[in-house]
Amino acid sequence: MKKKGYKKKAPAAARREAKKGVRRELSCHETLESATWAYRCGVYWDVRNKTDQVLKIHGITAGSRGGPRQAVLFACAKSSKGRELDKSAWVEVWSGTLREKTSTDVPCDVGVPPFAARGFLLHSDTYAVYHSAEGASDENIELVPGRRSRERQTLSPFEPDSLSEDLGTHAGSVKYSLAAMDLAGAFETALTQGRAPLMRAKLSVVGEGRSGKTSTVKALLGLDFDVEEPSTVGAKTSACEIDRTEACDFVRVDKDTKADYALHRKDAAVRVLANNASDIVASTTAPPSAREEGGEEPREAEKQKFVEQARAEAQEVARKISSVEIAAEVAELGDEENETFSSKDNNNNRKLQLTVWDYGGQRVFYDLHHLFLTRQAFYLVVFDMRRMPEATSFILFWLRSLRLHAEGAPIALVGTHKDVVPEGHHQRIHEHIVSTLSTAAGRLVAPVLHNDSLCFFPVENTIGLRDPVHRKLKETIRETILAESYVAEQIPVRWLKLVDILEEDARNRPFVSLEDAANIARTEAGLDDVEVALAKFHQLGALNWWSESDELRSHVVLDPQWLVDSISLIIRDYELHGLPNNYKSKWVRKLKEQAVLSDSLCDELLLLAGAATTEETRRFLKHLMIRMSVMCPFPTKGEHPCYLVPSLLIPSKPARAEELLPWSKAQTFVVSFKKFFLPTGLFERFVCLMLRHASDHHPIVNATDAWLAVQGVDFHALNDELGQEIRCEVFLQVLDRTTANRRALTFVRDTLAHLRNHFAKNLKYTILVPSDDGEEYRNVEDDDDKDLARFAHWFGNSASPAAVVDVDALFAAGRAYARRVMEPDIKTYQKVWDRVRRLDPKTLIELGEVTARLAAAGTGNRAELRQPSFGETSTLVDNDVYFEKLYDACEAAMAGFYGRVESVVERIEGIAFHAAPSLKKQSRSLEKVRLKYDGDVSRLRDVLRCKCVAENVAAIVRFLRALEEHNLDIASLKLKLADSFDAASVSGGYRDLNLNILLPEHNFILAELQIHLKDFDDAQAALRAQQSHDGLSGHDRYVIYRRVNERLGFQKKRIQES
Repeated sequence: MKKKGYKKKAPAAARREAKKGVRRELSCHETLESATWAYRCGVYWDVRNKTDQVLKIHGITAGSRGGPRQAVLFACAKSSKGRELDKSAWVEVWSGTLREKTSTDVPCDVGVPPFAARGFLLHSDTYAVYHSAEGASDENIELVPGRRSRERQTLSPFEPDSLSEDLGTHAGSVKYSLAAMDLAGAFETALTQGRAPLMRAKLSVVGEGRSGKTSTVKALLGLDFDVEEPSTVGAKTSACEIDRTEACDFVRVDKDTKADYALHRKDAAVRVLANNASDIVASTTAPPSAREEGGEEPREAEKQKFVEQARAEAQEVARKISSVEIAAEVAELGDEENETFSSKDNNNNRKLQLTVWDYGGQRVFYDLHHLFLTRQAFYLVVFDMRRMPEATSFILFWLRSLRLHAEGAPIALVGTHKDVVPEGHHQRIHEHIVSTLSTAAGRLVAPVLHNDSLCFFPVENTIGLRDPVHRKLKETIRETILAESYVAEQIPVRWLKLVDILEEDARNRPFVSLEDAANIARTEAGLDDVEVALAKFHQLGALNWWSESDELRSHVVLDPQWLVDSISLIIRDYELHGLPNNYKSKWVRKLKEQAVLSDSLCDELLLLAGAATTEETRRFLKHLMIRMSVMCPFPTKGEHPCYLVPSLLIPSKPARAEELLPWSKAQTFVVSFKKFFLPTGLFERFVCLMLRHASDHHPIVNATDAWLAVQGVDFHALNDELGQEIRCEVFLQVLDRTTANRRALTFVRDTLAHLRNHFAKNLKYTILVPSDDGEEYRNVEDDDDKDLARFAHWFGNSASPAAVVDVDALFAAGRAYARRVMEPDIKTYQKVWDRVRRLDPKTLIELGEVTARLAAAGTGNRAELRQPSFGETSTLVDNDVYFEKLYDACEAAMAGFYGRVESVVERIEGIAFHAAPSLKKQSRSLEKVRLKYDGDVSRLRDVLRCKCVAENVAAIVRFLRALEEHNLDIASLKLKLADSFDAASVSGGYRDLNLNILLPEHNFILAELQIHLKDFDDAQAALRAQQSHDGLSGHDRYVIYRRVNERLGFQKKRIQES
């Protein structure tokens, strides 16, 4: 809003005067001879500059009554209105003697910027100074009356009750001249050459879903509470959202308003102008060089105070400049009191630009933490007080993540729903959090800011900033951020101009190429060193740019949501967030079941991101995900390049130390995180890095463990979350045990070092190696030589002699161990078998006769049965294609297989489908092929299978005879319902009947028909629902049993081969 009477442009005469420095004088309405006066008083007034030039006030004339009087002239950097009693706003610019009823020259060299005002105060505490009751004006300046002191006043003019309601100015005149002020040139110089404090920061809001994060942000920004506020979690196709809000001094900025949104460059240039005010307004703002008649030089403190005020005044004007047409801009903005863009040099009043990041999402975001969690931010960890103490686990998780990725960043805990949780409960919540954080699990978390006696801020989002705790939280955030060194760091203004332009670009495109960014920097910001600026703003979280490789350097990411959306098309919960219907290829199945992503499917999925339309952009995203260890190249021999996506791996329940055989203790070294913590997602990245160097094809990889060969050494890595350890078991080998151990140890150490450098710089761990008897552990960093001989198989400098291994004894000991794990289940199943034998002895004999006849009519030895060749080599080491063709053929045969079996089941009483035909999980098939079948996929006879349950043995007999009558091609069968079968050693005590059915109409595929006895099926279900004292269910024990036996056989074979 423009002031009444202001002119948009100064008269041409004023411009000419400014160039020549012509001095003029404006007299008040009253002369000194006819002036009124007041006893022992002062008078305030303003001098307003009506031009677009700098007004230089050289002095005034004034006088006193009743003889010569001592007087002081003060000046204010702004109008006197409202500042009369604020002594800190005033600077003494002259003091001396006023003559009675005589014009006394009062020199003062004070500048008034264009369209601005300065306040003045003339005061004498010994008697009186003359004043006029009215103002005065000419075409350049205006004297505006201000308040005066009370008559016969003995108080200081700055003390309360010292002012009257009367208005006036001094009686006399004002001597001035106009000077050209090249703010445009100074402004452009500041833009191109200046440096300024950053004055921007990131406020990151994290926490559990539906805890009130978004409402907390809105409350801090003074926005109304929305009772229907949607969750930030999982909208549309994205499993993770990042909601960013721009705010200036906790007032949300409208991104559609460029003048409001792009503050950085203009704001910074203003600060440069302010900090270099002496170069801009020079003599117009300097205090007088000497006092009246040879008086003392002004005190240094007063000089400094005046300069600071001059800088503030320069800011007020320069703030309103957005182009070289300064006068027009300022005239349009108008009132000098408008502080919409004000930026003071003191920390309490400086405008702070915040980018508020409201994180939402599921586990997908946890895999991307290190992308967005940086030291240069303030973090709010929001939790729902109604969910305490359960919410403590989320608090602990986030504080650990921040300790890992953003150590040293300020953090505040915020508890929501104060309106529901009584104040009396707040202390209990505080004590619970403190107690949790003081435990071994919570000790190593990031520290938090305190709210008086509480370790968190309990807030009520429904009333926003009317909540005093919300106001306190807001001020705590502001003061803490302003105290951060990076906020005040001086950086080139051109950098700020560049990021301004790039952020404006982000509305239309989520990224720019490095080449485009360099062109923008050069042509629009006059910046040549664009990569230095990009690296800085990447560190500050304003954008994302990685310089490690040419592929990563190629893109500057402006919108982090695009990045998250793109990656979450790969990493997602496919049960919750599916794919379009046309994505039903074998590669989708491979991704869901094996976590193996083909390069072609990766390209198709990234196209869904909308902006990944070019090959270069897709290549950038793939390289970024590999760099982040979100995925890694998977060693295959197929025709399609593939990647492993570890976060999609199906947990191989359980992953526990029980899987490590007792005799392997001496071969198992431990990466311990007990003194720190085992970070979420670390093991997946650990596996990714190991696979880059794997020397075999189709290694066995699960979410909790991995079996692979690296540099000729076979070893097993197991993620023991309960024990906060990663265990690495090096396979026993006859040849050079020490070399194998040392290679594995060196490889793991190098992998962990890479993770520390690229994933979490604050990662802490200890590597412990076992003694030769496996009873003691030694830190690999220890220099102590004590008992070193007991660890020679890890540190030996020369090859150890070939170990003498009794393979048969080793195998027998392992089988015995597996049996001990399964002992409770074996006993239960044995009781079931004893009961079946007692009740149906004759029927069991009959069953044996029927199965013998069927076996004799089969195609031959079960162990020699193979799936059809499909014209491909069937071993994984040579070809991946066979595995895919087998699954495709089994899927195509599923309906036909079901129909044939169903036609028999429907006719037989006492038997029913328990599970319709289905395909075996690919991850389990690959494990079985690797461990049991020496990599030969054609030996997989149970990819397509179904399960029937019989009420009794007689029903099984009837069913087998019906199958025989229907001419089903029974290629082989395995009868476990017989005393001759050692169920305790082979199947953990469980007994059933398995048939391999040949399907000639489907390329002679072999399918498996499982026939279970109801008594055993019920016992198995009961055991699965029970847990033993060590927390293992029946299925857990079986998985351990099966794995130990399969891996024993695999290791025995490797030892015999070597």
